[in-house]
Amino acid sequence: MREIYLRFFCSAFTTNGVNLSLFRGQYAVVKRCREKATGKEFAAKFVRKRRKGKDCRAEVWHEVEVLNATNFPHQHPQIITLYDVFETRSEVILILEL
Repeated sequence: MREIYLRFFCSAFTTNGVNLSLFRGQYAVVKRCREKATGKEFAAKFVRKRRKGKDCRAEVWHEVEVLNATNFPHQHPQIITLYDVFETRSEVILILEL
């Protein structure tokens, strides 16, 4: 299984200067972002860790593990590619293909 490294989102990606919100759901917002080093655009899914007063980190990390498992070692053409994961105090940010 591929190792997932957590680092600071703002040091590697920016949402400035790009069309921000692509999709808004009940527990997550998907925004267009750009990698600072390469200028390549991705979708950043901001998922809240707490929903209706309960901790939902296990559900969020389950989604990460499913995406990670389906993309390694061979990428499935019908499933979106997970590139990176970041975690803040209140949310998990998934960097996905656009």
